[in-house]
Amino acid sequence: MMKMMPMPAMAMGAGGTTMGAQAAEGGNWGRTCTWISALLGLVVIASPFVLGHRANLAPLWNDIILGVGIAVLTGLVAIAQADLRRSSWALTFMWISAIAGVWLILAPFILGYTAVSTALGADIILGIAVAVLAGVVAIGRPDLSR
Repeated sequence: MMKMMPMPAMAMGAGGTTMGAQAAEGGNWGRTCTWISALLGLVVIASPFVLGHRANLAPLWNDIILGVGIAVLTGLVAIAQADLRRSSWALTFMWISAIAGVWLILAPFILGYTAVSTALGADIILGIAVAVLAGVVAIGRPDLSR
């Protein structure tokens, strides 16, 4: 019969604070998600050129406009290291980015470029990633200044 070892209640992080307390304060997860969202915006811009569907104007301009918007909005929040609990502009920027991610998912169907499989796949995958990351940050409202 195996004997079970008791688990510690909370692991300790840097500076003697519990990791649970760091997560509740925002810590690095919010900042990381915001920077990843900004980088994904750049990937959205590059996708028509890298994946070779730049000849199709609907996905090309959709990706360029949304990619710039996502990269700029989330990049500004990341650079400012705002406290989303007190900063309405930063929270608004993250919600707009999350909505832009949802638009990326829907755009191939609404704009009619589902036949362009590379654009369809890239927009859906990148849209899910942006919507989830920006949405998690907007809902969690972390303090990015820590």
